Amino acid sequence: MFKSVKIWFKKVDWLLMLNVFFLLLFSLTALYSLNINQPLDSTNLFVRQLVFVLIGLILVVLFTLFDYRWLKNYHKLILAIVFLLLLVVNLFAEPIRGMTGWLAIGGQSFQPSEFAKLAIVFFLASYFTRWQHEFYKLKHILITGGITALFAGLVATQPDFGSAVIIFATWFIMLWFVKIPKKYFLYLIIVFVIISIILWSFVFVDYQKARLISFISPTSDVLGEGYNVNQSMIAIGSGQLLGRGLGLGPQSQLNFLPEQYSDFIFAVIAESFGLWGSIALLLLFALLYMRFISIVKNSGNAFASWMVLGFTIYLSLQTFVNIAMTIGIAPVTGITLPFVSYGGSSLLTTFIVLGIVQNVIMTRRGKLFTH
Repeated sequence: MFKSVKIWFKKVDWLLMLNVFFLLLFSLTALYSLNINQPLDSTNLFVRQLVFVLIGLILVVLFTLFDYRWLKNYHKLILAIVFLLLLVVNLFAEPIRGMTGWLAIGGQSFQPSEFAKLAIVFFLASYFTRWQHEFYKLKHILITGGITALFAGLVATQPDFGSAVIIFATWFIMLWFVKIPKKYFLYLIIVFVIISIILWSFVFVDYQKARLISFISPTSDVLGEGYNVNQSMIAIGSGQLLGRGLGLGPQSQLNFLPEQYSDFIFAVIAESFGLWGSIALLLLFALLYMRFISIVKNSGNAFASWMVLGFTIYLSLQTFVNIAMTIGIAPVTGITLPFVSYGGSSLLTTFIVLGIVQNVIMTRRGKLFTH
């Protein structure tokens, strides 16, 4: 028993864990500053986030204790379970703030759309591992694209267009690495433009169109759809070089900044810690994804490489989109900032990713347990 624990500690990538620790420190510090005058009970978001972090660390340990390669064998089962969960959510879930994305079980709610991102990565990694040398055939693009579009469509009808775009974009970017013929990319871009026109004309409702218009011109409606982005940019600007300090940012403390716990937590950090704090956060993300890319190159297993590549793409896309929307260069989509934003489902899925990535590293370094 003690020998196995000792082996486990030796094989864990502690630099990667330290990187994530500092990201979590930014998260907990920002949430604490927003709840600085509230009692530390079960309703306090700082306390709740701390609980999610502890659960997440347990998940990391658990996901290092099995052979990640079983995900390749059971990816269809995982895909089917998540597909059923998305169907149940779309058909029976009660709307929360205009969305039906949450499923309640035992008094706790979670978002299947977050787990859909994982399921799609497992599916694509398995498929690309098997057929990566035959992607010059159009049928492989149609099969992977069709299944990805099905899941993205189910997520979009909640409506959660942000997560749907992340799912679809993950597939699209992974195609680049499998090196499909360039003419197929041209076809896909044409299809994407046609679908975008159809969505704008027949699917998007007024508030969704207003969000896109406000992204193009955020100052055109500062009290309406452009309010969130404008308040976010004010908060980021008010932080200046060194920040206002914990609990002293006027935009976040006086609740001018909306969704400050999740969508706009980067603005809270920028207001509290200033430009240097923001740069430190961005460097942590850069180091995290550079480590992931290194694992892609050196995993020693094709399935592991495709899987970690998928994780890298979808998490880095979320990071870019979240920060970009806080500074007005991307539409407000409700995308969370990995390891930093408050939220159970999004945070726990990133911990699952971390556990699987650690599993890949530990497997590369040798078997965990000896028999």
